[in-house]
Amino acid sequence: MELNEFQIAFGKKVRKAREQKNRKAKQVAEKDGTLTAPYLSSVENGKINATLDLVRRLSKAIDVPAKDFFDFQ
Repeated sequence: MELNEFQIAFGKKVRKAREQKNRKAKQVAEKDGTLTAPYLSSVENGKINATLDLVRRLSKAIDVPAKDFFDFQ
């Protein structure tokens, strides 16, 4: 899987997890306290190469295990 493909797949997982928890991007951003909704949108659209710290923060803000973002089966 190429980097851009990985970023897109990761972003889709983040969006799916957020939507399954019935949370708007703005709600996730506010819960994290450092993200913005447009930045989260960039992550979800595969435009951002997420750091491990961002993965940790997204996991906490969405309330899902971080490993769920990497299940590409």
